[in-house]
Amino acid sequence: MNITAWNADELRRPNVRNPISLAHANVTNTADQFVAFLNRLQVHSTCRVPYCLQPKRGSKAPPSCRIFFPRPLFPDPVVTQEINHKGWLLSPARNQANLNQCTPLLTVGWMANTDIQPPTSFHAVLSYIDKYASKLEKSSAPVRRRCRTLPRTDTRGSSSCYGSILLNYLLLYYIYFYNFDREGLGEVMFIYYTPAAKLPLLNNFKAYLDHLG
Repeated sequence: MNITAWNADELRRPNVRNPISLAHANVTNTADQFVAFLNRLQVHSTCRVPYCLQPKRGSKAPPSCRIFFPRPLFPDPVVTQEINHKGWLLSPARNQANLNQCTPLLTVGWMANTDIQPPTSFHAVLSYIDKYASKLEKSSAPVRRRCRTLPRTDTRGSSSCYGSILLNYLLLYYIYFYNFDREGLGEVMFIYYTPAAKLPLLNNFKAYLDHLG
């Protein structure tokens, strides 16, 4: 499997349309489209608290990125301690410090962010499994507050149903914070509504996005 952190054109602007909204016929599997996917999906654009910037325990040093960005550049694949100074990591050839390494097959096929990190030891595999098997997910305060305000029963049709409203809220949250393009909005939203209900809901939602700017 080819693992890469090499961007043939890091200055290429991502396509206006989000890859997740592309029809199968529009996935061309070309080198240019792969670069477009890289620049939209695989770039660690900004280190921020609390997502990745975390202070080191017992240290007064400024917070550092927990996923080790920006990363050193390498002309060839290496196993190095220059990324995580506590252990060895495999780095593919890299020409962009903030590019998440990936494999082209998964990036084009999944059309979403992926992270490929081959383990360097059997102990590393066991540690990774243990980490995610015992990981406690942090609850989302905005979603929790929203849940407390939603109706639990469907009294006025599907648009007032607890599940429908919650899903709309989560989609809005995703679009607002992750810059989902509006052109593809109609292809992935409100698929559970009746045809008569889709149009006004979609128009109202787009109007609300326009209000947000």
